[in-house]
This record gives sequence, C-alpha cells and structure tokens, in this order.
Amino acid sequence: MKKFYFRGLYILIVSSLFILPILQLKYQFISKTNITGVSQTVNKPTFSYNDIKSGDFQKQYENWFNQNYGLKDIIVKTNNQIYYSLFNETPQSSQVILGKSGQLIESIYISEYLNLIEPLNVDFLESKVKQIKELQVQLNSIGKTHLLLITPSKASIYPEYIPERYKMLRVDKIRNYDLLIPLLDKYGVNYIDGHKITLQHKLEDKYEMFPKGGTHWTNLAAYYTAKETVDFIEELRNIDMVNMVLESVELSYPEKNTTDRDLADLLNVFTTPVNYKIHRPVINADSTNKVKPSFLIEGGSFSEQFISVLSTNKVFSNIDLFFYYNTHIHVNPGEAPFIVGELNNLDWEKEVLGHDIIITEMNEQNIPKLQSGLIQDMLLKLKPLIFTYINDKYVEKIADGNIQGYRIKKGADSTIFLETEKLNLVPNKEYKITYKAKGFHALNCDLFPDELPQFNNLNISDDIQEYSFIFKSDNNKMQDCSIRFFIDGINGQTDKDLYLYDIKLTPIQ
Repeated sequence: MKKFYFRGLYILIVSSLFILPILQLKYQFISKTNITGVSQTVNKPTFSYNDIKSGDFQKQYENWFNQNYGLKDIIVKTNNQIYYSLFNETPQSSQVILGKSGQLIESIYISEYLNLIEPLNVDFLESKVKQIKELQVQLNSIGKTHLLLITPSKASIYPEYIPERYKMLRVDKIRNYDLLIPLLDKYGVNYIDGHKITLQHKLEDKYEMFPKGGTHWTNLAAYYTAKETVDFIEELRNIDMVNMVLESVELSYPEKNTTDRDLADLLNVFTTPVNYKIHRPVINADSTNKVKPSFLIEGGSFSEQFISVLSTNKVFSNIDLFFYYNTHIHVNPGEAPFIVGELNNLDWEKEVLGHDIIITEMNEQNIPKLQSGLIQDMLLKLKPLIFTYINDKYVEKIADGNIQGYRIKKGADSTIFLETEKLNLVPNKEYKITYKAKGFHALNCDLFPDELPQFNNLNISDDIQEYSFIFKSDNNKMQDCSIRFFIDGINGQTDKDLYLYDIKLTPIQ
C-alpha cells in the first residue's frame, strides 16, 4: 500500500512541475516578480503554415517559451537563494561571483585581472597609443583638449576578495593595463590613471572605493579621480576651474535602483543582501568667477559616477555623454541626465568639435576596445587622407584657390593614379568617401585588397560636382586597407583632363 502511495505522490509532484508553469503562464495565479538583468527580447510568434513547415515557428515558440514560462521568476530566485544561503556560492552560470567577506565581484573583471582573457599584442597596443597622441596633437591645434581617462575595476583594486579557486587559475602574463601605462608615458599622451588614484586612496584613506554589492566605483572614488582630472585640465589649458574640496565623508545604506547595489540586485534572490554602508563624499565647490568648459565624454557605465560628481558641483557648462558610443545622453549642471537618442549621422562640428574638453573613458578591463571608437573616428575626420603613391607620369598636384587637388592628364592609361597610406578601418562599420571632380567622365575608386568595396563613377561632367559612396565590409582586411583612384579599361583613350578635389573619408555612426 505504501509503495502505491509514494508512487502516486511522486507522479503528482512530477506532474505539477510540468502543469503548474503552464497554468501560471495562462492564468497568472501567482504575482510575477522581476528578474534583474533579463529583458523581454522575443515576441510570441504568430501561427503560420509556412513557418510550421520550415520549422521556424517551432524555434521561435521555443525561444519565446524559454523567456516566458510560468513560475520562471520563482524557480530562478529559489535556485539562486539555495546556492547563496546554503552553499555560500552563486550558480555556475551567474556572472556574479561571491568573493571573500561577502563581496560581490563581476566574473568578467576577475577573468581580466587574472589574465584569463588574452592580453593585446604589445605592437598593436603601441600603434593605438600613437594614434591617441596624434589625435591629441590634432585637437590641440584647433584649441580642443583630449584626455584618456582610465577607470578602475573592482577585481584589480580589491584582489584580496577574489576566491582562492579563481586565483589558482591565474595566467602568468602582463595585463593590458600594465602594458598600456608605460606606452602612454613614452609617447607623452595626456591621460588620467583612475586605477592608480583609486588604489592610492584605498591604501591611504581606508575608505571603501567600491560598494560591497556593486561592480562600479563609489562617488567618493570617482571624486578623487574627477578632482585630479580638473586639476590636470587647468594645467593644460591654463584656466581656473571650479575648485572641489572634500569636506567630510558620510556613511549610508545603498539606495534602490543605483549602481551601489547593482550586483546585489543581479543575484536575483528573494532576500537581496544590501545590509552594508557606503562612504559618500561631502564636497564644497567654489564656482565664483570660474571657467566652466563644455565636456564630451565617450565612455561606459563608469562614466556615470564621474559625471555625477562634476554635475553636482557644477564644474562644466554642459556635458554630452556618448554612452558606449551608441547612445547620446546630455547633462546640464546640477540636473538629471536625459537621453537624446541613438548616435546616428553625427554633426561632427557641433556635437563633437563644439566641445572644449573631449574625454575618452575606458575601464582597465576594456582596454581591448581601443581597437575602435570615437578616437579612430575623430582621427579620420580631422586628419586629411595622405596619398603615399601618386603616379608621376599622369598625375600632378594642383591648387584651385584654397582647394588642393589633383589633375589626371589627358591620355592617361588604365592604371593606379593615387593610393593612400594604410587606413586601419574597423570591419563591419560604415564609412563614407566623398570627393569633387570634373572633366573626363570616368573614375573608379576602390579599397585595396581587391575583395573590398569598389565604386565606379561614369557620370563626371565638365562642371565640378561632389560624389560619394557609403561602404561597409566584415572582411578583416579592412584593418590594413588603402583607398585607390584609377581609370579602368580605357587604355590611354582619355580625351580630356580629370580634376579631383577635396577627397574625404568619414565614419558613419
């Protein structure tokens, strides 16, 4: 009898595990709770015979069901709570690691600090540092100041909190950060080392620079770096900016929906561990008769605390944040930031070069992102295309007023006339080539190697006009390509000169 009883109980429990989620999905008899870090990305598919036949409907429905099955929130939080409360761990799939002393650390920062992510090639890194220096020289020549701002990671400032089982995996290589700093010094790049500043104040002041349940630095840590940034800008531009003075440090619990508890929330447990206090700065700022420059900051989530300090103390006239070089956020001093929209078709003169100070914020974990971004795009915008090959037989440089250009002579053969230096473009990014031309009707332009995009123009007239084409390629050879101009298949039958002016390459954001 007992055997049948337990078998029936087992069948009932197993059946409920299948039935209850379906009932919850349809009737919502238990109130849903939010799962932090998960957003609705898949809509419920519409029934279609063709989709059923091809199998697309089944795949779409499976993806939708995996995001929306009933009791998912309760199942996830129950599983996470068991790991956290009973085993003092987080699930293997979690991006949050429970470190020593209850500290929460994001796994990607641990992986970077322990060199589990392959460091950059030093020659490649050096080439990027040279580009930063070149950009700073270009901007300085038009009265603008550029700074590279390196922000710290929790794993690098508090390696003592990393669990021993992770430290055992450490790879004996030099971190990107340790490769980068000597190169910045070697080439005289203007930069602020937030890692060094934060570590120094951690050791000297004994304040917590990162919250126990957060992945980002505190406003106090951001203040120390912001203060040194302002001092450095004053020195570079010979101006007197708002003077921020730390009056005192207060302790308080983290507020909801702030970065002071982002990892605690990301645990997705029923009882979120936020019973810790945070050191907060009390700052006195003298803004009387001070210069307040306009700032443009391209950066990620560590920019937010930095900007908050500057905004609260009204250090700037206004700030535009290009958040991950994707979203445009505007900040007026002392006011809450607001989203302007996605970055599309930038007005470079107004939205970029209209600012006094341009800062590239880069967390030390994100140094590989030097491979692309605003730095490269600004350099393309400011730096004229340099032609390292000019066919002396058929081409001569000319000047038409203030416009510099080239004359491709009558009778020119089908060969390469102009070729630029290597451009180091970013694969799968859109660019625009523009030029002005008149005279002979045909001119080709391509990217070399030959499998890259080509544009053939057969519509040139006797009146000077501007021509352009937009291109994008996912070919890795974009990183080492050049632009060429030529006339193809004519065999010396050009019956008039062709004039080529104002050649530009512009990134499209």
